[in-house]
Amino acid sequence: MVPGGPLTGSTDSAPDRTTTGGRPNGQRRVLLLAGPGYSTDIVANYLASHVPDLTVVVERAQSRSEMVRRRAQRVGWVPVAGQVLFIALLQPVLRRRGTRRRADIFRAAALDTADRTPSHRVSSVND
Repeated sequence: MVPGGPLTGSTDSAPDRTTTGGRPNGQRRVLLLAGPGYSTDIVANYLASHVPDLTVVVERAQSRSEMVRRRAQRVGWVPVAGQVLFIALLQPVLRRRGTRRRADIFRAAALDTADRTPSHRVSSVND
């Protein structure tokens, strides 16, 4: 963590003027809003080891057809068709080729990749 960063507080000697909602010793409450996936587990596990009061809210993943339809409305069907082909043909190859490199990075950084059960699951925070 970076001294003076949002999780560690200020490094100057000025008094802390933020409220802690009655929690002792200036402990902060953290809410992580994320989608499902291993990156959410990594971030949540890291935060849980540094913040005593962590709530993890995971949104339901959008269906691919829903995303394609919304994207096509924004940029048109021709560009979206190219993007869908890329995802269908190249993404699986790239994902397979990156598996070992990703594992090396996780190991080198000593990341906790264990599955973490979210505190809450929601369909969308926008509803």
